[in-house]
Amino acid sequence: MDSILNGLMVIFSYGIGNIPFGLWVTRRQGDNSLETSGSGNIGATNVLRVFGKKAALLTLLGDIGKGVLAVVLTRYITGQLEWEVASGLGVVLGHVYPVFRKGKRGGKGVATGFGVLMVLNFRVGFLTFLIWGLTVGIWRYSSLGAIVSFAFFPVIVILIYPSQPLIYFSIFLFLIILNRHWGNVQRLASGKEPKLGSSK
Repeated sequence: MDSILNGLMVIFSYGIGNIPFGLWVTRRQGDNSLETSGSGNIGATNVLRVFGKKAALLTLLGDIGKGVLAVVLTRYITGQLEWEVASGLGVVLGHVYPVFRKGKRGGKGVATGFGVLMVLNFRVGFLTFLIWGLTVGIWRYSSLGAIVSFAFFPVIVILIYPSQPLIYFSIFLFLIILNRHWGNVQRLASGKEPKLGSSK
């Protein structure tokens, strides 16, 4: 029974990940244009670019909250790191590849990933976020901050909390982040990537 319940928690976490906070927030403002504006992404960066700081903050908190909720609930029910990691992966996959949105794009996994990290191991999550903040602060590219910080995530795990489930998770999450930002990588290489806060 425990394994069934644990598996259901992973499925539930995937369902939580499907919640499109960016769309909810912007539609509450009476605007349905998020997916056809800016980059077309439903995450906080594009919401900031198109709808401003307040909407972006609400989107960010919602997307982080999904990751936090999934892992906290799994920890309470299972008390096992392996299942916490599985639910963390589930909620990120639900955010990035949402089955309930009928083939439409999800977010890029950064905010939800940070929510997961902060619960799995706060020091690892904080250092990963610090690298994101420093990268964005220096170069002003949110996408570059995501790629660089999650590239360092496996290294931080190995140095601070070398748990096998978390090491595997860190590598897999980096690959998801890199895949979802591949278009950003190409624009960065060509000098066409808009900086954070840009209206382009």
